[in-house]
Amino acid sequence: MPAISPNTPGVAAYSISGSKAFVVNSILDFNNIPRAFTVSYPDPAPAGLSIELRRVSAPAASIDLDAMTDGVVDNTTISGRDVSVNRFTGGGTTQLTCNIQDPSEAGILNEHYELRVRATNPINWSFSVDNAFNSTVVRLVCDPVATFNGLTPNLLEQQLLTLTADDAVGPLAAPTVVRATSGDLVLPAPSPTYEFGHTGLIAIIGLPSDPLPSQTYQLVDASLAPAPLPGVYGPTPVPMTVDVVHGGITPDAPDFLSARGTFNTTLEARPQRAVLVLDRSGSMSAEHRWDNAKTAARIFVNLFGEFRNNVDPQDAIGITVFEDSACVFRDPRPPVNGTVDPLITAVEGLDKPEQVAANIGSTIFGNPGGCTPIGDGLAFGLQILQNGGLPADARYTVVLLTDGDENAGTVKIGPGADPANPMTWAQRIAPSALPAIPDINPIATHPDLNLFTIGLGSAPNNTVLNSLVAKGHFAAAVTVGELIDRFTTMLKISQEINKLTARYTQDPNPVQPPSPQNEVFFTTTSADKFGVAVLRDITVSPVTPTTVEIARWNGSSFVVEPIPVQTFEGHHYIGVPNASAFGAGSQTWRVRRLNAGVPEPLAVTPTSSDVIAFEDLHVKSALTLDQKDYRTGDDMNLAVRIRHDFARLPGATVRAVLDAPDGGLGGMLADLDADDIDRNKRKIRSPKDRSRGRAALIEALLAKHDWHHLPRCNPGDSGGLFVDGTDILHDVDGDGTYTNTFARVNADGVYNWTLFVEGVDTSGNVFSQRLDQSTLATIGVSSHTSIIRKETLKDAPPGMKAVKVTVTPLDKFKNRLGPGFDDTVIWAVRDGGVFAHVKEHQPPPVNTDGTYTRTVVFRSGSFPTLKVSVNGVTLPKIYVRQKGHDDRDDR
Repeated sequence: MPAISPNTPGVAAYSISGSKAFVVNSILDFNNIPRAFTVSYPDPAPAGLSIELRRVSAPAASIDLDAMTDGVVDNTTISGRDVSVNRFTGGGTTQLTCNIQDPSEAGILNEHYELRVRATNPINWSFSVDNAFNSTVVRLVCDPVATFNGLTPNLLEQQLLTLTADDAVGPLAAPTVVRATSGDLVLPAPSPTYEFGHTGLIAIIGLPSDPLPSQTYQLVDASLAPAPLPGVYGPTPVPMTVDVVHGGITPDAPDFLSARGTFNTTLEARPQRAVLVLDRSGSMSAEHRWDNAKTAARIFVNLFGEFRNNVDPQDAIGITVFEDSACVFRDPRPPVNGTVDPLITAVEGLDKPEQVAANIGSTIFGNPGGCTPIGDGLAFGLQILQNGGLPADARYTVVLLTDGDENAGTVKIGPGADPANPMTWAQRIAPSALPAIPDINPIATHPDLNLFTIGLGSAPNNTVLNSLVAKGHFAAAVTVGELIDRFTTMLKISQEINKLTARYTQDPNPVQPPSPQNEVFFTTTSADKFGVAVLRDITVSPVTPTTVEIARWNGSSFVVEPIPVQTFEGHHYIGVPNASAFGAGSQTWRVRRLNAGVPEPLAVTPTSSDVIAFEDLHVKSALTLDQKDYRTGDDMNLAVRIRHDFARLPGATVRAVLDAPDGGLGGMLADLDADDIDRNKRKIRSPKDRSRGRAALIEALLAKHDWHHLPRCNPGDSGGLFVDGTDILHDVDGDGTYTNTFARVNADGVYNWTLFVEGVDTSGNVFSQRLDQSTLATIGVSSHTSIIRKETLKDAPPGMKAVKVTVTPLDKFKNRLGPGFDDTVIWAVRDGGVFAHVKEHQPPPVNTDGTYTRTVVFRSGSFPTLKVSVNGVTLPKIYVRQKGHDDRDDR
């Protein structure tokens, strides 16, 4: 470890140990009698030796002392001062003595000189002056300390990590900086920076860090949110590094005083438990939703088993389904009989992945038909994990899928109360003393629980689903075709694997030909294992018998590989646990689905694909949005970090496609009339699974226009997605972080991002990956554009006045909030007024036209006021009746 001794300035001799460089600043007084200093270093001379003397006082000059010949005076390059050197070698040490004198004999006082000494590798040096009174050392700085503080030899995958380095200055007794703090010349202390990284063969988002002034760094993503360590499939050596620079000492050579510290760690795999929680309510029978959900579950199980094969014997996965025989909420508390419906069940209990994969045939899932108890279903899935035991250091994954809004059960997760008094979600997962309700803690609040939610179609309460999970853990499958793709995206996140881009060309760069084609290509990059799922056409009955062929490019042609193919009800699966046996670097694969030996068409779109492929990690791309969700009028800032093992990876192409709402939903719902709503009630597919509130209005809107889903668009079709007019994210700083800004969040709803990443890794291998993330935008209510109207009513109670106040919440684009947000439109009356419905003991009014109303009653002579908060935005104070107002005007 670098150190200087002694630790005080102004002495005659110093030793500098364990350092590859040091810088000395001295004040010299001299005349025709030379001033001398000596630098000692090992003999033979170390590699990269450089000894440079700089005159800092004007006129500045410098000279390379190591290049000078012994005894030769150079009186030109040091601005009129004679400089000579002499070397003395013996006992394995060289002493280089430098003499400086003024040939004019006029005498020199307080002339500032700097000596820079450097070698390639750390060695032990010494530095001395002939007279400490006339050659005063005012600052001596060597390489900084670069060591870790408190880092352990073993780290766990997916844990949050904070790295701490020791102080670059070192301990007081053996510092790396010695400087005078008073006198004729006081020079600043260095400004250390710390850059954390690693040299392991695994990509870690958050490393390397930028150079930081802080000794402590928590791994973060591109939006500065904590980023966990990646998943691994066995013990993975990860030497951690910290590069420390004593900045500010040599501005023209910032890294002159620097050091790298390394601490050998190993990243360990952890047991994993996963449960899939599937909505089996009546509405899932439409549009092959349930068939696709079963296929998605099977693919998840296949891929989970493939990538966890022989990783940990405690790995397990299970599948639960939920529905309810009655579309009502119930009070679960005794003495009311409100038990969880027996239709909520585990179709596959927590078991080894290979056993679950063998069991998930065509009949075990059952058929949809009941109501939607989302809270009970999710709690049941959590309880499955808890009942299976909580192994030490285990990771837990729960994926919840639903196509509707909750309308049944003993737990209500959404806002607003229900007269039947079900438990809230917070109550359900909190410790409870009620013996009839098994407590699901600690798994519900376990720090290693990753909960994912997927909303299918247009009717789910996506706001509620998003509120349950962390940023990036919500997905929306607007169409049924996207469901499997969204489901497998959750697997990518939970298992830390790459989702590969499926394409119709062997070369990843050309424009895709029109869909469909009868063969699909993808590229693996230095993969140890990969898995491929190929969907079958489940829209025909019976499902057409098919098989799958996978071929690998050998440099001149595609050769069919004899890799076993498993066939299930909705898909084929190919698992390759030893992909490295096919060779290192990039491998291009061709996939065909064959019917009686003839290739069938395969669909590949920006939002879904018939071929889904994953590989383990060496090159990793990670997409980050700067917020979990947005309001209309916000900017969405996107960032993609790309790493190849320990290196930043510039030079890639990152292209974005956005599936966004096409128009404001609130306005469309507000335009429904009573006939539209009544008509939909009469034609509901499953009376048992009747939607409520806003979900019912959405279903009526779909029925009115005969839509399968709400209108969608790609805003990039009108001339580029981002503010620069492109669909591309740019690596502005050349550090492997690609960014751009989308500034057209003009409508509320789900925004589904798909990014295609293509490039060449540090070894020259081509890679091609796909990133997906969903986010929500709600109406960003504007106090300037929202409309407030007052109407004096004629039928007020005797001696009272009545004013009806109507608020139409709008955003800055004049999009309507729309109906169904009565729980987030908060009214407060003051100054002598009272709400009519409260006075009459009635429920508050609920409108379906996008307006929100309250009637305020008050006595003559009162001047009541209202405050209204909409989605957290407070509108201007409303003066129901102002002073100076003539009562006769109310008539």
